Amino acid sequence: MSTRNSIPPIASGLRAPALICAVGLTAVYGCGLSADTAARDALIIEIRELGAICGIDHRDPDGPIVSVIANRGGKFTDEDVERLLSDQTQLRELQFSGNDVTGNCLASLKDMKKLETLGLEGLDIKDQTAVHLKNLTGLQRLFLDGTNITDE
Repeated sequence: MSTRNSIPPIASGLRAPALICAVGLTAVYGCGLSADTAARDALIIEIRELGAICGIDHRDPDGPIVSVIANRGGKFTDEDVERLLSDQTQLRELQFSGNDVTGNCLASLKDMKKLETLGLEGLDIKDQTAVHLKNLTGLQRLFLDGTNITDE
């Protein structure tokens, strides 16, 4: 008899030990998916098609996406961030270096109070759009190398 608890965790492709890589969750946990879980899995597929890795908390496999890592070679744009991620308020990590994301999408992150890590290295982020970062009250790590942000 196979139950959800007897399924071994999916191998992690992420740095945080409390996360599992969200690849093929529907296939792994297949039976009895709620509408929320099915919608989350559809979102994961769409995000993966843009070259990103999604993570969920392994303690809550039916829970929300908590990380999106789209570094180097990802195809994310400002429109993708606004359309796919602006209502993902449980996110704890976002990494976009090497994508076509600019500071224009930073306002769409305003409700992500749990966001702890934001990686924007090498992106076209300017002082006037960086002001939106002040709304991210949970932010602990911010990576801005190679942006157009000044010390002012």
